[in-house]
Amino acid sequence: MRKKITREMREQRAREANFDLDKSKLSGERVLRSLEPCVERGYNDMWEVWEEYCETSQNCDIFDEQTKKHFIIFLGKITKGMQSLKDPRPKPSSICQRWKRFTANWARKKGEQLPHNVTHSGRMVEGPSHL
Repeated sequence: MRKKITREMREQRAREANFDLDKSKLSGERVLRSLEPCVERGYNDMWEVWEEYCETSQNCDIFDEQTKKHFIIFLGKITKGMQSLKDPRPKPSSICQRWKRFTANWARKKGEQLPHNVTHSGRMVEGPSHL
């Protein structure tokens, strides 16, 4: 079993490593991980779809339940299934993936994550009954 490290030992280690207590020297900006090109394309595509939806829709408030549901149904209608000859409808997992891309990109673009009640309840809309 390891020896418990005391507060004094942690402070000593920090001093020895020249830890600077002044955090005001650091940027207050969030550090975002760079995206893989294919992920970035998917994010940008979904953001473009959202902007187009906002241009044609009267209400562009993603926090509004009707708008959120309507946007997800719109995603389902414009997405083609992998076996479009047999069944042109996309699988719910395809719509879910696009919804996740949208919500993740929202956090990157707006600097704030969408609350759980928006992201989670949005996933409940996906399904063949609306498509």
